[in-house]
Amino acid sequence: MKKILQRLTLVAASTMSMFAVAGEGEVLVILSSETTMDLADGQSIETGYYLNEFGVPAKALVDAGYELVLATPKGNAPQVDKKSVSTDYFDGDEAKMQSIQRFVASLPDINDTASLSEILAGDLSQYEAVFIPGGHAPLIDLANNPEVGEILRHFNKQGKPTAAIYHGPITLLSAQVQPNSYY
Repeated sequence: MKKILQRLTLVAASTMSMFAVAGEGEVLVILSSETTMDLADGQSIETGYYLNEFGVPAKALVDAGYELVLATPKGNAPQVDKKSVSTDYFDGDEAKMQSIQRFVASLPDINDTASLSEILAGDLSQYEAVFIPGGHAPLIDLANNPEVGEILRHFNKQGKPTAAIYHGPITLLSAQVQPNSYY
């Protein structure tokens, strides 16, 4: 399973770099605000974004010349899922993992993240693409979020790239206008 996750991360990084040829502009990165997830048995676990699923594609974008604009539903700083801070997700390479940790920690907006309402109050056309990393947290507050839906519909109408990795694609459900209607 970890090999599959590593490959998916590489695919996401490659996908993001495909539109990163021009190397100019901003990419909106939507991360979850949530830090804990309630389980069916009544317990809860800490959660957040997966380090490799956010850090590797984000670094590829920055290296290609893009500026990242980070946003969460609440405008709070996103949290890394501690389970993802493991060399298992970096081909067993401690230096690679630490390099991505340092990169993420160095992002200007990592501790001063915009809220989705602030993003929507601005001009969505300024962004070249939208990227949604995985981890379990998107299941909580991004999967059925009207603000996320509005953002995703905008990017779709404009024909601009949308990339999501692992649990990130659950956010695409938010773009449904009438999720209970059948065609």
